[in-house]
Amino acid sequence: MSLSPTARELKAAQTCANLSEAAITLFREHGVERVTIDDICARCGVTKGAFYHHFPSKDHIITYAVNHEMDSYIKERFRPQPNRPVCEQLLALQTLSFSYFRRLGKAMTRYSYEGQIRSQIELKRPERPYVYHLSQIVSEGVEKKQFRSRLDFENCYMMNIILYTGFLFKWASVPQEQDGLYQFTCGRHDHNRRRRRYGKNSGCRGRRDGKRLFDGCGACRILSLRRPGGIEIIL
Repeated sequence: MSLSPTARELKAAQTCANLSEAAITLFREHGVERVTIDDICARCGVTKGAFYHHFPSKDHIITYAVNHEMDSYIKERFRPQPNRPVCEQLLALQTLSFSYFRRLGKAMTRYSYEGQIRSQIELKRPERPYVYHLSQIVSEGVEKKQFRSRLDFENCYMMNIILYTGFLFKWASVPQEQDGLYQFTCGRHDHNRRRRRYGKNSGCRGRRDGKRLFDGCGACRILSLRRPGGIEIIL
């Protein structure tokens, strides 16, 4: 039995890629709402039957096209540096991903997330460059105990996704002039200042249901998303 893809599989993969590229080009040119499945098929020269063979709905192709393009963007530009602290590796990957979405624009970013919510597409696939690199970094952080919350790999990976997704969706929902409020930061912060401002149980010494959320002040070494004068979230 041959493990190489068949001619039929290669053709199907190429059709899928062509549809994805045509869709994202049309979305950029005309806006997501104006582009129909007929438009995408016409651009590619395929039937609607061929489209639905690969994508059950417009939501599916929006989500797939955006994430496929983001993965290509990361594959071309991200260079793993395992000798660097986990904090800096996370920052480099998420900042690069964010630069892609800045180029994509807020409207397309919103549509891609809304499409994902409606279609329930599973994006955690190991062959995706973003998923692969994030998994490697999180695995290293868990193994070296650099995540002070003591979560296992799956929960730590999910916390990173939740943090980044929430940040990205919030950025995509605010006016352009507020962009400066949303930035990635890395490193230690002034815990005494936090406690004076938010109370002695805030931040790394916070508790929930009688349990300490973070162990000591090292929690802030990993990654924080900061809004000046506003919210600071730490992993």
